[in-house]
Amino acid sequence: MAINPRQYVAIARQPATGSFRTGQAMVEFLVAMVALMVVVAALLQSSSLGRAHTDAMLRARMEVGRRAQQAVVSMEESRFIRDWTPGNDNRRYTRDDQPDSGMAIGFQEFVVNPTVPDLADWAILESLPDQTLPALRGASNPSRHFDLIKATESETITLLPAVQHLLYRSSTVTLEAEAWMPLLENLY
Repeated sequence: MAINPRQYVAIARQPATGSFRTGQAMVEFLVAMVALMVVVAALLQSSSLGRAHTDAMLRARMEVGRRAQQAVVSMEESRFIRDWTPGNDNRRYTRDDQPDSGMAIGFQEFVVNPTVPDLADWAILESLPDQTLPALRGASNPSRHFDLIKATESETITLLPAVQHLLYRSSTVTLEAEAWMPLLENLY
């Protein structure tokens, strides 16, 4: 019996069976499940980071409130930050970045001076018995002028394994919260 070569071509051209399509669907399903798990892990981690930051902020706020009720003026100074210089990781706004110092003149020009419609109005303010705003205009450190007190709290969070391996490559993240408040002794 002779074999006809056209039979082999006809067999090769037959449509694929259902097993091939089932395998493709299985691969697509697994890829979708992995993507869904990454999204769920990121949502869970972001909610725990948000809760931890809120807790740290509340603790800082409680501490600064306690300090503000005391009659001790803090020697903390606020810093004027113009910009940030990236650190060793060459990524902006990460923990190893260093602030570039700004100057008080920017604070005076963009915050204090616009409190009056015309710069000539400072003469009116300087004639008043309360010299708070005129004193602020010449203050090089407004945090001392207003007797601002600072408190800082931090909290370390352990990252979920999925976030550690897929997104961040670290086992923990430390969150810091900072709160400022004026001294309450002479406020009223």
